Amino acid sequence: MTPVLFIVRVVIFGALCALTAWAIVRRVSSDSWVRRLAALNFSLVLGLGVLLYLLSSVAPAHLLVRPGFWTFARDAHAFDTNARILAAALRDGVPFPDPSALGSSQAPAWVLAMGTLYWAVGDHPLAVVMLNATLASLTVAVLA
Repeated sequence: MTPVLFIVRVVIFGALCALTAWAIVRRVSSDSWVRRLAALNFSLVLGLGVLLYLLSSVAPAHLLVRPGFWTFARDAHAFDTNARILAAALRDGVPFPDPSALGSSQAPAWVLAMGTLYWAVGDHPLAVVMLNATLASLTVAVLA
């Protein structure tokens, strides 16, 4: 996939995440403070995730598992690796591996969600940051 196509896919996915979150929050709550809090939550999670990702390009090596993955969140690296394996299986049409057999104790449903996301959008950690931002904003609506 070319870099331009990848960027277009990620931007479209990010816009769909934001619009989906906004539509669900509007449907669940008519309170304007809930809508503002959900939008703030989306923005903060997305902003912090992008900032941490960008800072990883200039961070000292001893603080990183690999570029984009900090040592204080080692599980993210394993989730990413397993999701890439699942995305490759979807993309290449090879037998789908059992997520629980990928050598980690991670929740298979989340690995499946990430693998499907990587297959649809591209295997970049920022795609998961956008999904997390969407889920964070929906949490506000559910708890309100």
